[in-house]
Amino acid sequence: MAKVVCPHCGGNARIASRSKMNDKGTIANLRCQCLDADNCGAIFVTTQAYSHTITPPIKSTQQICMDLISRLSKDEKQELQRDLFV
Repeated sequence: MAKVVCPHCGGNARIASRSKMNDKGTIANLRCQCLDADNCGAIFVTTQAYSHTITPPIKSTQQICMDLISRLSKDEKQELQRDLFV
């Protein structure tokens, strides 16, 4: 879980809500509230953005699909092929 720091007092804050800013959800506005209600209690918005992958997924989407297709019976593969090329 990501730690959010209040930009006003430096204390811990919690994420109250998340709004996607693009279709993939890799950029989002996070509405946050400072947990130090007695001294700060600020409510603020910060932006979260995907930067890059350090370790790629074990399998690509294509590999996962190919694995699943290989498990289908011959009839199921033919039905899938008909459905795809209609």
